[in-house]
Amino acid sequence: MTNPFSTKIGGISTAAKIMNRLRSDVGDHVLDNLTQLDPDLSQAVQDQMISFDQVARADDRSLQVLIQEIDQNLLMIALKGAPKSIREQFLKNMSTRSRGVFVDEMNMIGPTRRSEIEEARKLIVRDARKLADIGKFVLQSGDFI
Repeated sequence: MTNPFSTKIGGISTAAKIMNRLRSDVGDHVLDNLTQLDPDLSQAVQDQMISFDQVARADDRSLQVLIQEIDQNLLMIALKGAPKSIREQFLKNMSTRSRGVFVDEMNMIGPTRRSEIEEARKLIVRDARKLADIGKFVLQSGDFI
């Protein structure tokens, strides 16, 4: 029998939106507690809090650090099918020589499944968050940096 007083609302997406509106210290505390209770759920919420597009809009120095720290093959996959503006954000933060090699190698990658692209983007977002946690990457959120 269904409980007439229980209501199912929200979900992971709603939780991520709520977390994005919290002050960072409060959000960090909530995520720490959630990680202790359910690490998989915590990761799912974090995955929806920051998008690959938001990472691409980071300042140039942050993107340069991220590019140096991540697997270049992962970035190539993540940029497959991305809008030109996002590809350009990453490419402009590479040296001319690196950019040329990167673009040549990226063009040699054959068709890629959407699920592989999304997974690569998620991993890059996670790396950006880890770098942000140690002060090497500045994530922009809303009107604040």
